[in-house]
Amino acid sequence: MMMMMNDDNDDDDDDDDDDDDDEAMMMIDEMMMMMTIAYHMILFHQPFWIITYYILPIVVMLVAYFRVVCYFRSMDLKQQSEERGSGVPSRWFHPRDQQNPPYLSGPNTSFHFVDPMFRSLHIGSLFLISGVILGHTYDTVLYIMGSSGTTYSYDVGSDAQLIGVFATTLNSIINSVIVVLSIPSVRIFTGTLLSLGIQKCKRAFSIPNSD
Repeated sequence: MMMMMNDDNDDDDDDDDDDDDDEAMMMIDEMMMMMTIAYHMILFHQPFWIITYYILPIVVMLVAYFRVVCYFRSMDLKQQSEERGSGVPSRWFHPRDQQNPPYLSGPNTSFHFVDPMFRSLHIGSLFLISGVILGHTYDTVLYIMGSSGTTYSYDVGSDAQLIGVFATTLNSIINSVIVVLSIPSVRIFTGTLLSLGIQKCKRAFSIPNSD
């Protein structure tokens, strides 16, 4: 009788062990499936993130800024060739810099008006190009190094990643400031406000002479 009870207990233990093994195998299979999905997601996410967050914005901004610079340059060369053919002095010359002022040379050599917006946008576009290259290169290079299988690890939330985010954000802020300051009237107005503010600060902190 005791032998039969022991056999039943052994059978129950074997069944429990089999159930535990089955549960463990199911958990291992689920973990392997999740690891496989995560692996494929990483394979998709890394190139997708590099293209959409780094390469595509840089290419679009650089093409747009270089297009503006090339357009202004072509218009400048076209205007200079037209002025040489018609005898009109170059528009980058000021009348007082010439020996024969245009208003004394005849009606066909009148001084051509220089639009200050032209040169401001040209110079502003060059600054925007420099800002994009400097602001995005740091984070882009680190991310590509971290995702290309090298020993360098690009960890989210690390100091290197935070510096890259700060540089990219600062570049976006500076870009808007450059665009605004490319307008001559805004630049003059801003300079006037700054000079008035500096004068008021000097007056406020100046110590009157006691005679």
